[in-house]
Amino acid sequence: MRKGAAERGQTLTEFLIATACTEAEAVLADQRVFLLPQDRWEEFIRALDAPPNVNPNLRKLFAEPSVLEKVAGQERSTASATSPTRPKLQQRPKKPKR
Repeated sequence: MRKGAAERGQTLTEFLIATACTEAEAVLADQRVFLLPQDRWEEFIRALDAPPNVNPNLRKLFAEPSVLEKVAGQERSTASATSPTRPKLQQRPKKPKR
């Protein structure tokens, strides 16, 4: 690795980061790039352009509060019942610009 970094005129850290980034891009490209024959591509585009199927169960599910929203609502109602005022959040002081 040191020889590879020296060959590129980079520190070992720079070389390792650049190499890791290149590998990560290659791995992610497999999930972003689709190579299809023309007939399959046209079928894919038609599916994307088609209106969505209506699913009443899915519509009902999205109309209900999520589990996280329900928990947050319970915490708020518990907090409001136990303390008359809500604690105020303090902002961090801004760092001076350099």
